[in-house]
Amino acid sequence: MWWIAALHDNAETTRQLAMSPNLGTRRSVARARHLPPDVANLLAHDEDRIVRLYLTESCDDAPADVLLDVWSWWHGSFSFPGRPRNHPNFPRHDLLRFAQDPEPRIRLLALDDHASDAALVERFSRDPDAQVRSAAAGDPRLSPESAVRRADDADQAVRSSAWRNPALPPTVLIPLLLNEHSAEDAARNHRSTATAWRTSSHLASPGSTTVRWCRSLPAWNSSGPCSATTAPGAAWRRREHSPCTSAGTNTSTSAAACEIDALKQPSDDTDPRWSQIDDLITEGRRIQALQRIRDEFGGGIHDALDLLNHRYIRLQQDQSKDFTTGN
Repeated sequence: MWWIAALHDNAETTRQLAMSPNLGTRRSVARARHLPPDVANLLAHDEDRIVRLYLTESCDDAPADVLLDVWSWWHGSFSFPGRPRNHPNFPRHDLLRFAQDPEPRIRLLALDDHASDAALVERFSRDPDAQVRSAAAGDPRLSPESAVRRADDADQAVRSSAWRNPALPPTVLIPLLLNEHSAEDAARNHRSTATAWRTSSHLASPGSTTVRWCRSLPAWNSSGPCSATTAPGAAWRRREHSPCTSAGTNTSTSAAACEIDALKQPSDDTDPRWSQIDDLITEGRRIQALQRIRDEFGGGIHDALDLLNHRYIRLQQDQSKDFTTGN
């Protein structure tokens, strides 16, 4: 009610209106930015859920107990994103008692406790509930090994959280940046992205999703991977000489380098070593494909990425209908 909103700064009036038997009046009072402690406490224990919800969304003086109560049943709105969990009065202590709670939405609050540790994060990363795993997957205290596991979780929300986690190793982040389905989240991985970009920028075409997301981040436009000299595509070039056929080739040339050269040439694609790797690539499981390539052909991460890129291009040309969404 507009006339009640005009009286929000009048403590005595809001005190009287908060005791009104009219539900709409109490709800309007709960929308005040600030309320006297006794009024906020009165509304926090109102029998009407909406009064309590409005209080947690709008009032900076909402008590901690009503914030916890509303969190247990309200999943948030676009009008007040993050509330009530991001409310300044939301408790950050005595939450470890919820670590064993049977309700996942309550259980994950234990991670917010200042006394929580990496062991709890690791435990929650294996929780049977996706909400809890997702909360742990985005926690920077998660170990790199667990972050990699969650990056391949069966649940999309969990995977997205892991892709944004700075604990994720750059060697895993790079293929995610190259995949249009994961590039948006991977590009928001601020701590690891710069390192990954330096390695992977030569593998992305100028119009790729990765590049578009890179350019959408202002901090990267003046220097780094999105600058004019280092943007993906600036170094997009084929080797002028084959590592397996050029003069001067020595016995230290890796199998991966030779395979890269072979992938540039016409082939009947009968090499059995690629059979399972191709299945991983077409299914969108590029992290596993990258690992399998390194096992099969040896070499470093740069060689494996080159192989993955060239093979991906060939498969897209020959088997584009077989590609599916993946990591």
